[in-house]
Amino acid sequence: MACAKQYWNLAGAGLCGVGSGIGGVVSAAAQQWWLTAAAGFGVLGSIAWAISGWMDLSDCLEAAGRHADAQAAREHAQALQEEHDRLTQLLGV
Repeated sequence: MACAKQYWNLAGAGLCGVGSGIGGVVSAAAQQWWLTAAAGFGVLGSIAWAISGWMDLSDCLEAAGRHADAQAAREHAQALQEEHDRLTQLLGV
């Protein structure tokens, strides 16, 4: 399968994001603000990892001649970048 490494990389970023999000909800319920903040930074890191993964995937797809898929991957990375910027501003980082 073309670009398998890139798809696995994105799966890892997604799993880390889900784990951080669940940790944030649990720690918020336990009123552990510092754990909630740490989970928020984990989510931000996972989004940054996913942005890198989507850009890497777009390069791989482009090299494989799948230009439309590469463009879609770039657009997804851009949407994640906008969300990352919004969350970073919201958190005051």
